[in-house]
Amino acid sequence: MNKTAKISEFIQEIKQARQEWDSVIEGIGGDDFVRPGFCGEWSLKDVLCHITWYERQMIGLLKAHAFVGSDHWQLPTHERNAVIYEENKDNDPEQVRADYKSVYAEMMDLMTQLTDDDLNDPARFPGMPSEWQPWQVFADNTHKHYRAHLPNVKTFLER
Repeated sequence: MNKTAKISEFIQEIKQARQEWDSVIEGIGGDDFVRPGFCGEWSLKDVLCHITWYERQMIGLLKAHAFVGSDHWQLPTHERNAVIYEENKDNDPEQVRADYKSVYAEMMDLMTQLTDDDLNDPARFPGMPSEWQPWQVFADNTHKHYRAHLPNVKTFLER
C-alpha cells in the first residue's frame, strides 16, 4: 500500500532529520573532519560531499519538474558513490561545508513550492516511472539519507 504524503509534514520531516544530523556532526572539525574512517574509508568531508551531490540532484529534479539528472544514476549505487567520491575527494573542506549548507537551503526553498499532488503523482515529473512515488525519491535523498549515515557518526565518535 502506498502512503500519501502531505508537503507540510514532509518538509517538517526533512528539517527534523537534518537538524538531528547537523547537531551530531557540528562538533566535528579540524583533522577529524578530513580523517578517513568516518564511513568506511570516507571522512566526514567526503560524506558531506556525497549528501550534497544527492541534494543537488534533487534541485535539478525540482527546477525541471521532470525526472532528470546525472548520468551517474545509470550506475549501480556502489559504483555511483565511488564516482562521486573520486570527483570530490580533493575539494576544499571549507567549500564543502559552504556547499553543504547552500545546496540544502536551495533545495528546501524549491521543496516548499511543491504541492501535495506533486509529492504523490509521478506524472507531475515527466520521465519518472509510474510505479514510483515522488515523495519516496525525495525521502531517499534527504531525511532517509541523513538518518542512514547517523550510525557512522556514533561509531566515529566512540573511537
